[in-house]
Amino acid sequence: MPPGPWDADVAPWRRSLDRAVLSGVEVVVDALLPRWGLIASLGAASIVLGAYLPPALVRLGRPEAGRALFAAYSAICTQTPEHSYFPWGYEPAIDQRPTAIYGAFALLRLAYHQLGERVRPLRWRGYSSQ
Repeated sequence: MPPGPWDADVAPWRRSLDRAVLSGVEVVVDALLPRWGLIASLGAASIVLGAYLPPALVRLGRPEAGRALFAAYSAICTQTPEHSYFPWGYEPAIDQRPTAIYGAFALLRLAYHQLGERVRPLRWRGYSSQ
């Protein structure tokens, strides 16, 4: 970006720091951008698998760790007992709906990652109301 009138008050050391940070960010983004789908699906899978850790931790005799993880998951799920599975007799950190959403996203994205260009796009004309 060419210097402008707003750069008059910026110290030279700060300009060089900004250039270094921005070039580092560009390197990271360029490396991760082609793999965004794989990263997102692994993130969704880790959310689902991590949600089933609290019941396992309680079962293994670590109830304080299970309660802490259960509390952390309350930010993404209401944790309604009526909507939950109960593996090992304990409620997981997310209920059935987010388990299905995050799990389906992870599985379908990983399947698409494996199949790639061999999957033909859906024809959406049949779903329109016209």
